Amino acid sequence: MKKIKQPLYDYVVLDIETTGLKKERDEIIQVSAVKFKQDQELDYLDTLIKPVHKQISPFIENLTGISNSDVDNAPEITEIIPKLNDFIGDQPLIGHNVMFDLSFLKYNGLNLPKLEFVDTLDIAQAAQNQLKLPNTKLETLKNYFGIDNRSHNSLNDVKTTAVVYQKLRDAGYLQKPSRPKFRQWKSKDYFYDQFDNSLSKNEINKKRALFGNQLIDKLVVPENKSKLKDQIFVFTGDLKQLPREQAQKIVEGEGGIIKKSVVLKTDYVVVGIENPAVVVDGKSTKQRRAEELNATKGKNIQIITEEQFMNMIQ
Repeated sequence: MKKIKQPLYDYVVLDIETTGLKKERDEIIQVSAVKFKQDQELDYLDTLIKPVHKQISPFIENLTGISNSDVDNAPEITEIIPKLNDFIGDQPLIGHNVMFDLSFLKYNGLNLPKLEFVDTLDIAQAAQNQLKLPNTKLETLKNYFGIDNRSHNSLNDVKTTAVVYQKLRDAGYLQKPSRPKFRQWKSKDYFYDQFDNSLSKNEINKKRALFGNQLIDKLVVPENKSKLKDQIFVFTGDLKQLPREQAQKIVEGEGGIIKKSVVLKTDYVVVGIENPAVVVDGKSTKQRRAEELNATKGKNIQIITEEQFMNMIQ
């Protein structure tokens, strides 16, 4: 695969939606691709995908509008990859933050070793100062160019990306992205700020996942941030709406403290879905310890459900 910069007029624009951020653990739930010839729509491939091992969480359903019932009768990704291979063929590919999409598709069997591609995110970053854009999110570009499309549906995002590419290309912005000149050491938050200014919430999550971390400042509403600061949280069981690791990152990102076990200073125990094979009467050791400290030591450890935790941060 090779990134290219020359102007394109015949190409395929691609976008996918997924159950989460990691290709090894999460699954594709929508694939959309539109083929253009001389900038005119020629053909399209658009399908929902039924995940095999992963359910669509409420968080992803809210973001994409795709529910588990929507994909009940959809094909599996193994049926779609050969069709997508044939659909793209030898045409160059365009996408916004397209490396994320390609990483998922390659992991699931896409085999186009000679594929050439363009990332509109790169082009937008190069044009940002001249266009006086506050950031280079696809949503921002859509509004800047007056494109009327709903976001976070992959077919709509494909059509938006196509128009954005055409506008940027015709304005002469197909050039190497400018990069910041480092004249002094930057704080660790500098790089995360760059992602904040460049990507949408969904794209932020995608990018940060590639670096083994998550951006959480968009997930917690401002008035709830103080509820987490300096509070000690212990999680037990699996969560339904988001991975437990992500929930812990949210707490830490807002100044809270994560502990593996319940101690006297614990403020909250968040109870998820417990494994009935290892808990007694539906209560984990952590929950029992919190109840014991409340009863014998006069503590006030709050034992809350996942839903109550989500209400704290939203």
